[in-house]
Amino acid sequence: MQFLYTDCPPPCSGGGELYRNASVLCDNTTGGGGGGSGGGPGINEAPVFPNFASADNVFDFTDRDGVFTRYKFNATTNNWDIVFISLPVLVINKVPEAYARLSAVEYPRVGEKVLEWDGLLYTFEANNSWTGVPATDAIIAQAIEDNIDDSKLDPCPKGIMDHLKNTTNNDIAAILNKLDAGSVYTVDMEMGAITRYAQTQKISKNNYLITVSNDSYTNSTQLFRAAVMIHEIIHAYYHSVVDDNNSPTTNPLNNYSALYQAYEQKKYPGGVTVAQHDQMANDYIDSMAMALQEYYYNSNPLTYPFPSYEIFTDLAWGTLQESSIFHEKFKDGDPAKERIINRYACEAIGGTVESGTSKQQTAIGKPCN
Repeated sequence: MQFLYTDCPPPCSGGGELYRNASVLCDNTTGGGGGGSGGGPGINEAPVFPNFASADNVFDFTDRDGVFTRYKFNATTNNWDIVFISLPVLVINKVPEAYARLSAVEYPRVGEKVLEWDGLLYTFEANNSWTGVPATDAIIAQAIEDNIDDSKLDPCPKGIMDHLKNTTNNDIAAILNKLDAGSVYTVDMEMGAITRYAQTQKISKNNYLITVSNDSYTNSTQLFRAAVMIHEIIHAYYHSVVDDNNSPTTNPLNNYSALYQAYEQKKYPGGVTVAQHDQMANDYIDSMAMALQEYYYNSNPLTYPFPSYEIFTDLAWGTLQESSIFHEKFKDGDPAKERIINRYACEAIGGTVESGTSKQQTAIGKPCN
């Protein structure tokens, strides 16, 4: 077995500190019982693993509190790795200090996901227990996507969100994975009377609300709506970076540039601004544009000729046109800046802008109705 966290006595850390270490092995001499590959569950305080094991052998163990753990033998590291835990709620109630994040969820809903300090991602099941698996970056990103509750949206925006969650290669989870999302948070989406199409606000730590306009942008294309909702999902991610790192910002609830600055500090502490903006383009614009391109193609599979990739990158940049990041990247008089602004504008109205001029842009997306 391999502990991800252990209490390190002096002199290694000064004593009494929890630290992460991938090479700390447990003492297999304590307790007894347990089941090998196909064996029954153990009944002792600690598992006793077989002396001889082969790669991918499975070992199941249930402790006295009823916590079931499944291990798999890792021949490369010569350790038994945890692959699955079933944690009864009764155990959490008994020792809440051991499961701080899980015990903080008073009324979990089935399917709700929480990342605990032990590096496992727990999902609340219908049998009133939490099941945990090792949290990879991809699993965390998928968990965030699963925690987006869009049930209160009107049919059209909800259909768009459902599509964005379930595209084959570039769904919301893929975007969050590329952004290096490292903690699980929740996002609720609902309709409301607001002046812009959508906005994000923090409700509490790692809990955010995206409000979608219910009486404006009636002619906007579905492609425009998809772009703005992806933008707001990423906006919520930047909020989570601030929450997780207590990053100082001038206006953390509304200022996109301040939120992105916190993201920059996370990825490039003390780095060069130009490099950070290039990373913004790679992590945000490219991943967003690919998601929009796949969304459009799936919605319009018979379109020919297919729109250029530039249209989707322009729409992605268009969601940032009120940010200082955008104006640092595209200076006044730059034809690309005018093209981006007009692409965003024509999709927002579902029509044509700058008609009859060299700057003309016509929407390629379809309206909701």
